[in-house]
Amino acid sequence: MESILVRDLTPEMVALLNEEAVRNQVSRNTLLVMMISHFAKTIKLTNASEVLLEPIEDVNRHLETLAAVQQQSSINIGRDIHILAQQVNRMIKYMYDDNIEGV
Repeated sequence: MESILVRDLTPEMVALLNEEAVRNQVSRNTLLVMMISHFAKTIKLTNASEVLLEPIEDVNRHLETLAAVQQQSSINIGRDIHILAQQVNRMIKYMYDDNIEGV
Protein backbone atom coordinates (compact mmCIF):
# COMPACT_ATOMS: atom_id res chain seq x y z
CA MET A 1 0.00 0.00 0.00
CA GLU A 2 1.12 3.51 -0.78
CA SER A 3 0.75 6.50 1.49
CA ILE A 4 -0.07 10.03 0.39
CA LEU A 5 0.16 13.16 2.47
CA VAL A 6 -2.68 15.56 1.76
CA ARG A 7 -1.83 19.23 2.20
CA ASP A 8 -3.73 22.50 1.97
CA LEU A 9 -7.04 21.19 3.27
CA THR A 10 -9.21 24.00 4.57
CA PRO A 11 -10.83 23.72 8.00
CA GLU A 12 -14.18 23.37 6.22
CA MET A 13 -12.89 20.41 4.21
CA VAL A 14 -11.56 18.71 7.33
CA ALA A 15 -14.84 19.33 9.18
CA LEU A 16 -16.83 17.88 6.26
CA LEU A 17 -14.51 14.88 6.08
CA ASN A 18 -14.91 14.32 9.84
CA GLU A 19 -18.72 14.58 9.62
CA GLU A 20 -18.93 12.15 6.69
CA ALA A 21 -16.59 9.68 8.40
CA VAL A 22 -18.77 9.73 11.54
CA ARG A 23 -21.99 9.49 9.52
CA ASN A 24 -20.65 6.49 7.58
CA GLN A 25 -19.06 4.98 10.69
CA VAL A 26 -15.61 4.72 9.10
CA SER A 27 -12.30 6.42 9.69
CA ARG A 28 -11.30 9.49 7.70
CA ASN A 29 -8.61 7.41 6.04
CA THR A 30 -11.11 4.73 4.98
CA LEU A 31 -13.47 7.39 3.68
CA LEU A 32 -10.68 9.00 1.64
CA VAL A 33 -9.59 5.62 0.27
CA MET A 34 -13.21 4.91 -0.77
CA MET A 35 -13.51 8.29 -2.46
CA ILE A 36 -10.18 7.93 -4.28
CA SER A 37 -11.06 4.37 -5.30
CA HIS A 38 -14.38 5.57 -6.72
CA PHE A 39 -12.57 8.39 -8.52
CA ALA A 40 -10.02 5.96 -10.01
CA LYS A 41 -12.78 3.59 -11.21
CA THR A 42 -14.63 6.50 -12.79
CA ILE A 43 -11.49 7.61 -14.60
CA LYS A 44 -10.86 4.06 -15.87
CA LEU A 45 -14.45 3.79 -17.11
CA THR A 46 -14.22 7.19 -18.78
CA ASN A 47 -11.00 6.18 -20.51
CA ALA A 48 -12.56 2.86 -21.57
CA SER A 49 -15.58 4.73 -22.94
CA GLU A 50 -13.33 7.03 -24.93
CA VAL A 51 -11.39 4.06 -26.29
CA LEU A 52 -14.62 2.36 -27.34
CA LEU A 53 -16.16 5.53 -28.73
CA GLU A 54 -14.04 5.62 -31.90
CA PRO A 55 -14.98 2.13 -33.13
CA ILE A 56 -18.63 2.80 -32.30
CA GLU A 57 -18.54 6.04 -34.29
CA ASP A 58 -16.87 4.15 -37.16
CA VAL A 59 -19.63 1.53 -37.15
CA ASN A 60 -22.21 4.32 -37.06
CA ARG A 61 -20.62 5.97 -40.12
CA HIS A 62 -20.68 2.65 -41.96
CA LEU A 63 -24.33 2.14 -41.07
CA GLU A 64 -25.21 5.63 -42.29
CA THR A 65 -23.37 4.95 -45.56
CA LEU A 66 -25.15 1.62 -45.93
CA ALA A 67 -28.53 3.26 -45.32
CA ALA A 68 -27.80 5.95 -47.92
CA VAL A 69 -26.71 3.35 -50.49
CA GLN A 70 -29.75 1.23 -49.76
CA GLN A 71 -32.04 4.24 -50.18
CA GLN A 72 -30.40 5.17 -53.49
CA SER A 73 -30.68 1.56 -54.68
CA SER A 74 -34.38 1.55 -53.84
CA ILE A 75 -34.84 4.78 -55.82
CA ASN A 76 -32.95 3.31 -58.79
CA ILE A 77 -34.94 0.07 -58.68
CA GLY A 78 -38.17 2.07 -58.55
CA ARG A 79 -37.11 4.05 -61.64
CA ASP A 80 -36.11 0.87 -63.47
CA ILE A 81 -39.44 -0.77 -62.70
CA HIS A 82 -41.29 2.34 -63.86
CA ILE A 83 -39.34 2.41 -67.15
CA LEU A 84 -39.89 -1.32 -67.62
CA ALA A 85 -43.62 -0.91 -67.04
CA GLN A 86 -43.74 1.90 -69.61
CA GLN A 87 -41.92 -0.27 -72.15
CA VAL A 88 -44.27 -3.22 -71.56
CA ASN A 89 -47.29 -0.92 -71.92
CA ARG A 90 -45.88 0.43 -75.22
CA MET A 91 -45.28 -3.10 -76.49
CA ILE A 92 -48.84 -4.08 -75.59
CA LYS A 93 -50.16 -0.92 -77.26
CA TYR A 94 -48.18 -1.60 -80.46
CA MET A 95 -49.26 -5.23 -80.48
CA TYR A 96 -52.87 -4.17 -79.99
CA ASP A 97 -52.59 -1.50 -82.72
CA ASP A 98 -51.02 -4.02 -85.13
CA ASN A 99 -53.79 -6.55 -84.44
CA ILE A 100 -56.54 -4.00 -85.07
CA GLU A 101 -54.97 -2.82 -88.32
CA GLY A 102 -54.45 -6.38 -89.49
CA VAL A 103 -58.08 -7.41 -88.97
